Amino acid sequence: MEEFRIFGPPGTGKTSRLATRDVPRAVDRFGPEKVMITSFTRAAAAEIASKKSRETGLPIEVAPENVGTLHSICYHAMGQPKIMEVDYVKEWNDKHPTLAITGHKTGSFDNTIDDATTPTEHGDAQLSLMNIYRNKIIPESMWHMSVQQFKLKWEAFKKDIDAVDFTDLIENAINDLPYAPGSPEVLFVDEAQDFTRLQLKLARNWGMEMKWIVLVGDDDQTIYRFTGADPYAFLLPPVADNRKTVLKQSYRIPQCVLERSEKLIKQISDREPKQYMARREHYPDGPT
Repeated sequence: MEEFRIFGPPGTGKTSRLATRDVPRAVDRFGPEKVMITSFTRAAAAEIASKKSRETGLPIEVAPENVGTLHSICYHAMGQPKIMEVDYVKEWNDKHPTLAITGHKTGSFDNTIDDATTPTEHGDAQLSLMNIYRNKIIPESMWHMSVQQFKLKWEAFKKDIDAVDFTDLIENAINDLPYAPGSPEVLFVDEAQDFTRLQLKLARNWGMEMKWIVLVGDDDQTIYRFTGADPYAFLLPPVADNRKTVLKQSYRIPQCVLERSEKLIKQISDREPKQYMARREHYPDGPT
């Protein structure tokens, strides 16, 4: 397995390059059934898969079952199990009213973040912390005691009703699915900076049986750390420079904004250094 990384600072046409160049080339080489695209939301993954090749002008035609969030791909590969946060919210709340949870809308496993639900219950805080610990792969002995106690009740309830939770989809896949569904040859991970250590562990596990795994994102734009996302999971382990690509030209960010943002971001020492150029006036509409 070879791991490649594409760094796309704001406005550099990361999605366009991925959709119209890199994915079509992989499809052309390995076939539409052997390329998998996962992103932070299904909409983002589908956008990449719905573009046309810049070189041929033809649709990409990646197999639909190979496009989605990591949670969604695992959910379907595992036979669509019942999900605690979707199917058993009322039952949990009835049994544990002091640890009630808000739950998620049906089908929300297609998005890593369910932005339609605002946590309001005490149990939401415990569930959120538990999932952050799990996604950061922090040993349970280091968890807050209240979260350890919550986990005991949560796990017992799941066992009684034979259900799983969202994080189980990833953990169980790590343990039970040594190969990605359909045995693809190439895996593209879009918005990799917002994946958690646990999620990237699964992606890299699957990548061990592939020709390539391509992580695409920008460690400077990690915004979901409150869910357990970790930019260092994207950057580590290190890879050779010839496996890195930095998209340098922004088609959106003006010089004044770039200068101010770089003064701030360069205060962070553990990051991928990038040459990044501001918008040019003769590129007003983005990359072509």
